[in-house]
Amino acid sequence: MNRPCLTVDLNAVRQNFEAVRGITGARVCPVVKSNAYGLGAIEITRALQNAGAVYVSTAQEGAELRGAFPDLQINVLNGVDKESVKLFVEKRLTPVISSLKQAEVWGGGYILNVETGFNRLGVRDYAALKKDKRILSVMTHLSCAAEDLSNSAVQTQNAKQFAAFETVLATLRPAAASLGLDAFLIKPATLKIGEVRTGAALFGINVFPDKTDLKPVLTLTAPVVQVETVEKGDSVGYGATWTAPRKTKIAVVAIGYANGIPRTSGGTVFFKSGNSRFAAPVVGRISMGLLTCDATGVPDAALTQAVLLDDLYTINDLSRDSGRLDTEIMCSFSGMIRNFC
Repeated sequence: MNRPCLTVDLNAVRQNFEAVRGITGARVCPVVKSNAYGLGAIEITRALQNAGAVYVSTAQEGAELRGAFPDLQINVLNGVDKESVKLFVEKRLTPVISSLKQAEVWGGGYILNVETGFNRLGVRDYAALKKDKRILSVMTHLSCAAEDLSNSAVQTQNAKQFAAFETVLATLRPAAASLGLDAFLIKPATLKIGEVRTGAALFGINVFPDKTDLKPVLTLTAPVVQVETVEKGDSVGYGATWTAPRKTKIAVVAIGYANGIPRTSGGTVFFKSGNSRFAAPVVGRISMGLLTCDATGVPDAALTQAVLLDDLYTINDLSRDSGRLDTEIMCSFSGMIRNFC
């Protein structure tokens, strides 16, 4: 294969799901929006369909899933409008209602999203729905749950939103309440939550490694298309930003920013031969479909396929080295060839 290939370990996804369920003791609902963060919504949902319910962003995403999962509860985070009511009814989708207007156009049961300080989506005048028997559960979204918890401003914001949500629950007394995993792990003990929404954690992205033991899910490989030797003083790549400090073996790997690799990543790619693993630092600018690395220390026999992600160099590492959000990188993989194991 002369193209990059992303392998998704579904067994690791299932293990991460169970890890989240074990640490929270709550009902866990996978979030598979944006094609499961670029990894394949149908395949991920099939691996986790015993969860009983999932969240997607749009009615269109929900309709695609419904074709494969006739009995699954599918909750739509972006809500419903007049134009999409028919699709919601036909595909038996459950909207997350974030405004009184949405509540007016929808005639069935729904999940109520309340505004507690994120100031994005959410009902502010929730008391107007106090007597609405259609509410299945109530959720909110924290703006700083995954930020530096030692920061006083973060602490203040989280405390403010938790207090607001407790007031909401005391007013509405819903049958169920829902938080994202990051928020659940730092919530006050007085806040009783029966459902946890989780997306990134399923794929090994671990915001709180001291609280959750998550498995890497992704292996990303790409073929080596050429190996050349450059002399000391020769430059490599656009802008001639890297100059060889010595005679250097350069491996050209068929992957770049068009495949989701951050142009800013720098970092290292790896090569394997038997039980040996060889590191090759990326040199020069990453281009649209190619990157170059210093393979001087790599045996020629190993220069057939580069490893960009695996159990030893994970999406968390790539995020750190590139300065880009881990889920942003994953979503950039959406057009790549994927294997599932």
